Amino acid sequence: MTIPKVGGRPKKWKTVEELQEQIDDYFKSCYRKKQFKQIEKDEDGNKFIVYVDEKDKDGEPIYERIRPFTITGLAVHLNTTRKVLLDYENSGQEEFRNTIKRAKQIIENYTEESLHTGSNVAGIIFNLKNNYGWVDKKEVDNHHTGRIDHEHSQNIENMKEITQIKDNYEAKLRKIYEEKPPQLENKE
Repeated sequence: MTIPKVGGRPKKWKTVEELQEQIDDYFKSCYRKKQFKQIEKDEDGNKFIVYVDEKDKDGEPIYERIRPFTITGLAVHLNTTRKVLLDYENSGQEEFRNTIKRAKQIIENYTEESLHTGSNVAGIIFNLKNNYGWVDKKEVDNHHTGRIDHEHSQNIENMKEITQIKDNYEAKLRKIYEEKPPQLENKE
């Protein structure tokens, strides 16, 4: 008789719907209604400022993003860690896994779009590589014919020629000094 394994950490979310609601709340928290200042007067003629929601042509409020979407931001909002969130994505139940993958995909899309509009491209690339598995394309030709390419053989020939010229020059200098050693002038 096998005893079922009991233990491990309890589930962070009881249902996928609960998790999805919290994820939706995170994305909403990254926006606020766009407002403009309007100066008004009270009955006594005193001016004061009020903030008025901007509206689109249909009278709906316009929202603006106030902070970027991030994996860590999502984890903080869900009151967990980035690692726990990624653990759920990699080894959790399928429905939780898919919900987290979808949230990560939205964040990845935002990050990728930032490459085209952002100014800190290096930071964005770092994020994509470390959070989404992006890699620089590297092409390595491992096919070796046993021959040295012409370019490399030309470099080797040039080095041999330079070495030969240097050796010849040094030999000529030695011969000159042997026949007629340099005379030091005596200035006294």
